[in-house]
Amino acid sequence: MKLSSSPSLIRMIATHAFDSTVDQKELLRATDIDPGTLENPDTRISGDRLYRLWKKAESLSNDPHFGLHMGESMKGNPGGNLLFALMMNSPTVHDALDKFCRYHCIMNDAIQPVLDIEADEAGLSWQMNSSWTDPSRHFSELMLSIFQSILNHLAGRMLKPIAVCFRHAQPEDIHVHQKIFPSAILFNQKKDELLFDKTLLNDKIFLSDQRLLEAIEHHASNLATRLGSQHSWSSRVLLSIEKYMQGNKPVIAMVANDLAVSVRFLQNKLHEEETSFQRLLDKARKEKAIFYLKNSDMPLIDIAFILGFSEQSTFNHTFKRLTGMTPTQYRQVK
Repeated sequence: MKLSSSPSLIRMIATHAFDSTVDQKELLRATDIDPGTLENPDTRISGDRLYRLWKKAESLSNDPHFGLHMGESMKGNPGGNLLFALMMNSPTVHDALDKFCRYHCIMNDAIQPVLDIEADEAGLSWQMNSSWTDPSRHFSELMLSIFQSILNHLAGRMLKPIAVCFRHAQPEDIHVHQKIFPSAILFNQKKDELLFDKTLLNDKIFLSDQRLLEAIEHHASNLATRLGSQHSWSSRVLLSIEKYMQGNKPVIAMVANDLAVSVRFLQNKLHEEETSFQRLLDKARKEKAIFYLKNSDMPLIDIAFILGFSEQSTFNHTFKRLTGMTPTQYRQVK
């Protein structure tokens, strides 16, 4: 899978590195990036070049907290970015984070944010979709610093998470960590994750605009589909599932036939992208169910039928597994 990043992300890294006493021209030249290409919003920079840019910026910087300071400087809203316009016009924090995860490929498809919701808490973590087998401490700290800034911006206040978890060992000096993260800071954890109270997800976003959101999301959806169709089997499968999921339960043989490949070939391609047909079916059903529950008074039995469930009880069980709430509970708090 050929991964890429938008010029906006490259500009963020290069600009911050410049502010941190790194020569911006030297940084771009060393990673074979033409500064002129960064002015074209349709340009995509390869994942390999992004990796080289990041490693070079780290090596040139004299900042022992390079990643933390870069994430903090973004303030959760790097100006004018389509992804963040989507988030800030979403009705709730939950909707905003859902769009952050769903449309992150617009900015960078080498990295995938993940929102996990448990009984009392939610976690925002990230996965690497590329060959970056050993992301540095600074990159991990960049990601969680960005997450903290995003949550602060969405909540309209300095948010105090339950805990901030890092995979790497504790550095000797953590005073910058303590300044950015007003919570328990844990090291040597299984994954990089920001844990926060689940009730935050229900918070309304100040000045969100539903009509503007619909227009922006239409553009974002088309852009994500165009980018995904270039190299992602997962995106193609999701589109095929949505096409067939109208009172039917799409099966992998049906989708493989639609994409003109064998079932085995499709399974192997999804495995390479670290997913499966069942995960993608769950994702499509969850998103469609949430849409109907939030935007219509359609009876649950009808929603279950549209999503291809033979019984409403099966729909109820699946929806609760995927969201932590029954459809009725979700509709009550939407």
